[in-house]
Amino acid sequence: MFPHTTVLSLIEQLELSGERAWIGDASPQDHAFSQCDLHRLAGFRPSIEHFGRYESVWVVQDVLALQGWRILLDSCIRMLAANGTLVVRYLQNQHISIPSLKSFLFRKYGIRVSVRAELINAGEFVTAFQIKKDVITRAKDQSWTFGILTQGKKVDMVEQFCRSVREYGGLSHEILIVGPRNAAYDSYHPTYIDHAYSASLADICVKKNDIVELARHENVCVLHDRYVLSKDFFSGFDTYGYDFDFLTIRQHHVSGKIYPSYCAMDDGGDLIWGPIYECGNENETWSRHYLNGGLVIAKRALLRAIPFNALIFHNQAEDVELAKVLASHSVLPRINRLSSAVTDVADQLTEAFAFAEHPWEQVQAAQVMPVPEQVPPVASAPILVADANAVPWRRLKAIERRVRNLRRDGHSWMGVAGSATRFVRRKLRVKMRQAVPAASQDALSTAVNVSPIRSQPADKEGCNFILYCGDSGGGVLNVTVHYMRRLLREGIPFCVVPIDQSLNNSVLPADLAAYVVAAPVYPRNLWCIGFPFISHHFDLFPAWVENRWNINFTHWELPYIPRRLAGNFERLDGLMTTTEFVRDALACCTTLPVQVVDPEVRIDPATLATFDRQYFGLPGDKKLFLLNWEFTSSTIRKNPAAGMRAFEEAFAGIEDQVGLVMHVKLAAGKDSATRDEYARFLGQIRAQHPGVILIDRESFSYAEALGLKNACDCYVSLHRSEGYGMGCAEALALGRYCLMTGWSGNLELLKTKEWTERIATVAVALIPVTPADYPWVEEQDEVFQLWADPRPADAVNKMRQIYQLMNHKERDGSSVL
Repeated sequence: MFPHTTVLSLIEQLELSGERAWIGDASPQDHAFSQCDLHRLAGFRPSIEHFGRYESVWVVQDVLALQGWRILLDSCIRMLAANGTLVVRYLQNQHISIPSLKSFLFRKYGIRVSVRAELINAGEFVTAFQIKKDVITRAKDQSWTFGILTQGKKVDMVEQFCRSVREYGGLSHEILIVGPRNAAYDSYHPTYIDHAYSASLADICVKKNDIVELARHENVCVLHDRYVLSKDFFSGFDTYGYDFDFLTIRQHHVSGKIYPSYCAMDDGGDLIWGPIYECGNENETWSRHYLNGGLVIAKRALLRAIPFNALIFHNQAEDVELAKVLASHSVLPRINRLSSAVTDVADQLTEAFAFAEHPWEQVQAAQVMPVPEQVPPVASAPILVADANAVPWRRLKAIERRVRNLRRDGHSWMGVAGSATRFVRRKLRVKMRQAVPAASQDALSTAVNVSPIRSQPADKEGCNFILYCGDSGGGVLNVTVHYMRRLLREGIPFCVVPIDQSLNNSVLPADLAAYVVAAPVYPRNLWCIGFPFISHHFDLFPAWVENRWNINFTHWELPYIPRRLAGNFERLDGLMTTTEFVRDALACCTTLPVQVVDPEVRIDPATLATFDRQYFGLPGDKKLFLLNWEFTSSTIRKNPAAGMRAFEEAFAGIEDQVGLVMHVKLAAGKDSATRDEYARFLGQIRAQHPGVILIDRESFSYAEALGLKNACDCYVSLHRSEGYGMGCAEALALGRYCLMTGWSGNLELLKTKEWTERIATVAVALIPVTPADYPWVEEQDEVFQLWADPRPADAVNKMRQIYQLMNHKERDGSSVL
């Protein structure tokens, strides 16, 4: 933590008496700060009430060293009043240096910057920048000018666009049309730009500059005649705010597939043609970032000061060039994902865009550069290169990953050091004991005297896992089991509190049954249930909730969470999940802290030796692919038909060498209607896919379910969306191959180094989710949900590749199976 004495001395030295914002979650208690943890927000963007509010903004809790520091500081500057002070604590590494930070601030369009104070200590810099904003009224203007370029060939699209502006935004906004007049537009009262343009040159930038020059309003949207605004366009900006410079919005094809709008080009930094990417993470600064020129939004004053390049014609990357020039003025491309538009561009025309959640450069651990106070600093640190297969390097990478995750989740360097100390102590404790003893029932049954919680208890104080233990389990319970075992390995105390006050011995493994108690014991509750049921359960068990820190272990399977469900977060203190996919969905609807944890799925195959192929009646001479899922889970989401089709096409004619095993689980105690539906479903499988090896048992114990994965060679999951992908993780932990959909939370599994060579991901097309497809989607929801449709040809190819790889490793005697 940054010393509070330094905070006090700077406040006194700089005479900062107005309202102050603290960026982080641990502001000094003895000073008046408004706490705002931007690190947990998408695009580091706070809610609109924070803009233009503070005399000073303090970015000192965590040393500034992350890749997306420019976007973070951009948001902090917007939080300042017209004349304010930005205090930044930073450390030089491969992402940031003294000249890069000061160049970003000094060259930034729309502000004037000077240094009020600067402290240097052991390589860390603390600088107080005085920032004066040139114009602040533009952020309050909510009127729009829409300038649409058309050649007159898409009259219907232009008419639909004009209608969407008037229907969702009213008559006050201006519509400028650069193109032929048409009576179909008259009722929407557009203004035509009738300038004479070249008949031989596609002078697209001249037209765009004319739109900006003639615009009456400060918010300018320049777009081509292939867009229609969605109903969330204006309401999305009401939430996002009008304090922006240069951005775009979420865009979709008519099919629902994402249209790349927030992009990057690997151009070598010099506008040389290179691969293009759709960017999925705004919290990282892309050095070659741009906005797809089909729909660009900016402030009128900005585009008048820095116009489109009139020498560039159509299809000559005017959008990439503009973004590069704006970047030289420290204007960053942004995206407002709360607003959207639909384009009629054919789906296949955007397949050249590769999806990139992170930059194409391999991000290495930040190399700290100590800078003596009297020595000029080095501009950037070298990137460490080492043999990725060397054991010490793997350990170093593991440490780097832990540190990065802690920093990403908002921990200060002091917090990271504390975590490292606790980790070493746990390791020593584990070595001193052959096994962690089960908690005694006497000790667990004695309730701890828990005082009111004002901040999150430390891990060492213990955790109550509150969950259902009496049904047949499932992915939520299984991931919780693995996380419990992780706590066991780390020596962190816990207990298990069954909500249903019952215990099915086939569900909870025997090594964890000893931890079951009747009521919470420790000061922290981890509610391992679906978050839409939190309020209901809090009302049922108020004594469990009171005076404890309550966290929901959140699992969700779609990109967004609708507002009608978000009220359940209000009674929680925090959230925990297993993937960045779910974390991003949560970040759109709550400001609660979200911790992403690795459940560290580990299974010893030797413990499952009893459950071999003979036990399940499986052939011993074939390579076996496995499909299994819970019947009462969403079969549409699990999408087993895609796996069956891919298998049958991939291996037609060699059925004697390869087999597809299927087990469909049905929990005990289901009503007769569900059991009848289950029987009909299995009957259809037998009739339509006679080659499938169908295991005719409704349910297995947890150990048997793992044994089935261990008995097969490849786990198949061509789902439409997963929050984590527990079946895939368990198969991979057993050393098996995995064929899985290349989208959603299961991509988190690719971060486990020893698993990646056994994973094949299938390309997808993103399609809309309808209420008939998924129980948590409703027509009136304000969010537009998408999920993946695995591409059949790629699924067939990847399945064949896995089969060939298995045969190759078997011949070489190096099979991991």
